[in-house]
Amino acid sequence: MKPVPIVYDDSIKKYSFPGTHPFKGSRFEKFIRYLKESKLVKEDLCKIIGFIGPPPSEEELQLVHSPFYVRRVAEMSRSGIGLLSIDTPVFKGAYEAFLSILHSTLSAYRAIASGEAEVAVGIGGGLHHAGRSYGEGFCIFNDVAIVAKYAQKEGFKKIFIFDYDAHQGNGTMDIFYSDPTVFYLSIHQDPLTLYPGTGFVEQVGVGEGEGYTCNIPLPPGAGRSCYERAIKEVFLPLVECFKPDLIICNGGSDPHYNDPLTMLSLDLKGFWLIGRSIREAADVAGAPAIDLIASGYDEEILPRAWTCIIAGIVSFEEEPCSEPPRELPEAASAFENTLREVKQVMKR
Repeated sequence: MKPVPIVYDDSIKKYSFPGTHPFKGSRFEKFIRYLKESKLVKEDLCKIIGFIGPPPSEEELQLVHSPFYVRRVAEMSRSGIGLLSIDTPVFKGAYEAFLSILHSTLSAYRAIASGEAEVAVGIGGGLHHAGRSYGEGFCIFNDVAIVAKYAQKEGFKKIFIFDYDAHQGNGTMDIFYSDPTVFYLSIHQDPLTLYPGTGFVEQVGVGEGEGYTCNIPLPPGAGRSCYERAIKEVFLPLVECFKPDLIICNGGSDPHYNDPLTMLSLDLKGFWLIGRSIREAADVAGAPAIDLIASGYDEEILPRAWTCIIAGIVSFEEEPCSEPPRELPEAASAFENTLREVKQVMKR
């Protein structure tokens, strides 16, 4: 197995919101320090690399976002004055900071497109709440959608997006909601209990895209067993059925039971299982995969959980990814009904 490239550059830490905002760029430095001390790096199971290829520009942004929106964000970024939403202020230099995030994402893609790797990880990517002409949820643009469009332009026609962030990716879903060439699957906390309030089982796409969106909402307290079942009974079968040319994953540590912004109960072993499922999906499809990692709001758990995801991708079980399960039994029981509904909807 080739070492998995982990794309990182210090410039991504500039994507950092001011004041008491929970999304700080220091998360990336903290993670990379932790990873460098892990057996994953010391035993050459993964390798930390810099950016690949030219930096992105407005041209890449406009693969997804409207020219007016791109100009508006650029203007706000120059002044450092403006709000895209109540939780997403445009700080000075935000535009350029996002371009660094996008460079990481595109570099992960270029690593697999060149044949250098079967799976690659882009640190900082996964900003899935931005839509064509809006930004919110700490996301000013959507690198997940941009890299999907970029890859399609280069010949990867069918894209499968697996979003395992605790918050549903409303921006990514909106962008591809009528597109049959991109399958969007999200596993997330019940939208009745968490921002952005989207991602219900019934939201399956429209027009030609109907049936190419799948949402798996998890009740608060859901943990490892729920994720295992969702992966085994929905994610992997859908990948096998859709037969994508490329798999794009995004998430982070916010499903962890200690995360202060969410109410799920995933333990570190659960993150390892998510990582392993990314590798399994790539094997099932016979297609490369990238994983974009940015989320999580517990500073102690974040580097450990992100490392466990990578450990799962490389099938390395000696990393400290074991914790006692914290799943609430009533959540696992309630998930039975949700899983049944998801399967019924996907059969239509």
